[in-house]
Amino acid sequence: MKFLLKLTFVLLILTSCKSKKSMFPDYSKSAYEPILLIKKQIGDYGSRFEVEIKNSHGGNYVVYSKVAVGKDSVRIKSDIRNNFYGTKSDTILNFSKTEFIKLLDFELSNAEFQTRIAGNYQDIKITIADSVNMFYTRQGFGILNVMRDGKSNIISTGNN
Repeated sequence: MKFLLKLTFVLLILTSCKSKKSMFPDYSKSAYEPILLIKKQIGDYGSRFEVEIKNSHGGNYVVYSKVAVGKDSVRIKSDIRNNFYGTKSDTILNFSKTEFIKLLDFELSNAEFQTRIAGNYQDIKITIADSVNMFYTRQGFGILNVMRDGKSNIISTGNN
């Protein structure tokens, strides 16, 4: 009887440990998948979708972007909030479709090489119509810069 009780107790502990582990997001992946999803949406004329990138490190830095795809253009309206410093700003970026796809292709080819900064984690939420796609990474600074500033955070020297 004691053996069965001990075995049940051990199984409960193992089961609860496994379920707690699965409650936490996996931040080990690069930002390749969300960048690819954004690129696919850019191909749809008339598409509208939202991208929210939250960088967490002692506070949250959030870039909330609304993307509108025209026939030959992409318009990104971003609301940027830093709750650590209490600052807010807005940007509006306009690209030709070709220019923006080229920028996304550059980010895709460098997704695995993005800088990881200790203690920084990015949650990327892409909302398309009623569908919400969540991604977790520590290599999301490139796509964050693209949505906020319209440029990569990787410097291309022509040699890379």
